[in-house]
Amino acid sequence: MTYPNRGQVTSMALAGLISAILSPVASYAAESAANSLEEIVVTAQRREERLQDVPISVSAYGQAALDSQSIRSIDDVSRLAPGVNFSHGTNYNSASSDIAIRGVQSSAGAATTGIYIDDTPIQTRHLSFGTFNAYPVLFDLGRVEVLRGPQGTLFGSGSEGGTVRFIMPEAQLTGESAYMRSELATTSHGDPSYEVGVAHGGAISEGVLGYRASVSYRRNGGYIDHVDYINQSVTDKASNWDSAVTARLALKWKVSDALTVSPSIYYQSSKLNDTSAFWEPVPGTDPTNGFLSPDKMRNGNRGRNPSDDKFTLSSVKVEYSADNLSFVSNTSYFVRRQSAYTDYTEFDRAVFLGDPYVTDPSVSAPTQWADDQDNFTQEFRLTKNDPSAALNWTVGVFYQHSKENTVENVYDPAILEQLGLPVGDGYIYKQNPFSAVDKQLAVFGQADYKLSPRVKATLGVRYSNAEFASDTYYSGFVVGPPVASKGTLKEHPVTPKLGINFQMTPDNLLYASAAKGFRVGGANPAIGIFCGLQPDANFNSDSVWSYEVGSKNQSADHKLMFDASGYVIKWKNVQQNVYLPCGFQFTDNLGNAESKGFDLAFSLKMSDAFSFGATVAYTDAAFTEDVLKTVSGQTLPIAQNGDHLAGAPWNFAFWGQANYGAFGGDGYFRVDFQHNAEQRDRTSEQNPSNYTYQLWRRGLPAVDNLSIRTGVNYGRLDVSAFVTNLTNSLPAITRNQDVGTPTGGTPLFYDITQRPRTFGVTATYRY
Repeated sequence: MTYPNRGQVTSMALAGLISAILSPVASYAAESAANSLEEIVVTAQRREERLQDVPISVSAYGQAALDSQSIRSIDDVSRLAPGVNFSHGTNYNSASSDIAIRGVQSSAGAATTGIYIDDTPIQTRHLSFGTFNAYPVLFDLGRVEVLRGPQGTLFGSGSEGGTVRFIMPEAQLTGESAYMRSELATTSHGDPSYEVGVAHGGAISEGVLGYRASVSYRRNGGYIDHVDYINQSVTDKASNWDSAVTARLALKWKVSDALTVSPSIYYQSSKLNDTSAFWEPVPGTDPTNGFLSPDKMRNGNRGRNPSDDKFTLSSVKVEYSADNLSFVSNTSYFVRRQSAYTDYTEFDRAVFLGDPYVTDPSVSAPTQWADDQDNFTQEFRLTKNDPSAALNWTVGVFYQHSKENTVENVYDPAILEQLGLPVGDGYIYKQNPFSAVDKQLAVFGQADYKLSPRVKATLGVRYSNAEFASDTYYSGFVVGPPVASKGTLKEHPVTPKLGINFQMTPDNLLYASAAKGFRVGGANPAIGIFCGLQPDANFNSDSVWSYEVGSKNQSADHKLMFDASGYVIKWKNVQQNVYLPCGFQFTDNLGNAESKGFDLAFSLKMSDAFSFGATVAYTDAAFTEDVLKTVSGQTLPIAQNGDHLAGAPWNFAFWGQANYGAFGGDGYFRVDFQHNAEQRDRTSEQNPSNYTYQLWRRGLPAVDNLSIRTGVNYGRLDVSAFVTNLTNSLPAITRNQDVGTPTGGTPLFYDITQRPRTFGVTATYRY
């Protein structure tokens, strides 16, 4: 596949882009009496609006769309949403992940993407390898919203690049409804997967008290074999299976015509049996004579790398509405307990001996992880939303106290013996506490004023008092003398937003905006004495300014939709991890970067029998200045002007659905295809002039995913068969190396790919 070059893209004139956007809409004339495209209502601006009326680049997926497109995880959501890249962690923590929206992503410090369950942010801070975001299981969701661009005014710190919101169904005060889903599937080279879940809602007291309750269980079969590469045997076939249990209860009490109180509790327990990374020997260095070839997807770790992740979100929402004014109070408490076991047998020997392959079966290096997260969140919002008024607004107060602590203890007496060091208690590294407390008190407001019946101006601002405090203690020979430190940081970010909207017709909107996003800084731990340098004690905050123009368009009969947006993001004082040739890393402010690009979305319902759509996104994110660091008295480049940030430059997605009568019901056949283009622009680790250069570091590979689903709908019951990843595309989406150096480093890669070809059947029942 051939892509336009960067010069062609960046030279595209804005007027030409808008003309290209609008011309299909103007020329379309519907000839069929088919129903229109589904209308989606979102709360991206903290009030209910049609998706097509929101002057933000947003992707939204309702429950039916999630089912029809086989969306079962955050990985699947990221494939569909244009401009979004999702990557998993390492061999030692494959459950970890990062989201990049429009090129804004970092595996260091506070999150760049806000993760919300309803009105509660749950994203974590990157403290170490063992800390990563939690995501709700995608069962009984009202919808998922992906908001691109900084959302610093209405959603605050943590939404620097964008926000992903998981909206749960509310309890209902009248009638009743139910949703049930069961699924059975089998994966190539792997074990079966299965799911069962049921949700029910209804009135306890008609019009006064109602509920929504759900429970679900899902097990995803593994497809990576755990092996003993010494005697070349499989010890645990398809070892990387995972499972999740969820339970939720939501109530709604209508105290009066104006006042409702809605408490809820959501519990989720996830288990990963083993890492999803498989081994790939560096070319020309395979001592196993093909036993670990990547096409066999085998993991040779001495021990399993399992993890358990449990969280509970309790919340109470109070709403009062009268005379076009609504007041909302949301109080929530998020408690998460994650624990893991990591086998460092290969890693320790790669770092200290240069060879990860261990031939002595008695040698092992078990590591215990724990990560605790406790977040209290309180938000008050007052909104005026009167369609006939010239001025509408939202004002609010937000408070959050987030505490996180991660523990890591590496036990490896054998490596101490090999290095001729005292064995002592056998631990080469102990970390506890490693805690961070983020406190944020913010006031915010956003107003929309109609300058004329068609023109509306938007002005918003958020002022925050952000405080960070850390408490760390490390010991072990890899650090040197024990380190005990405390750090504090106080900042007062102001994140404004300005916008102008032109409503050409009720279904055609042009908009332009400028918005700021912010991310608080933090503190660095000490790193190994073998690295030859120590990082600065603190790293500072970073921020973005995003400039966006866009258009949202529908035909008069709502059978054609065409949306587009173009943007330039200026990222200042970028927080990123610096990966060192010694196997360690630290966080630093790596100068400035810029991301520019566009995204397009198109849907057409030609008739009752056929509809299709497509999305396209282009992202070009790179550093705009040289970044220097002093190492052993010598000033060396860490990143240089023009070095790119990791991410696919092009994202394409296509879907098509045909409907027909079959077996006494409504039959359908659906095709979904997503393509992420290969990243060919070099990153800082691929630049031979940089201190962090690694010979084997490469950009992201091309990734394809073709899925089909066919079934019959009998009103309440839907039965379908599906195939995901039909072509069995298995590129190494994530590739890690214990130690990367300019000359090659250690002779083993750890790869993570997408789930192989999977066949299955699904039955859903809803009313």
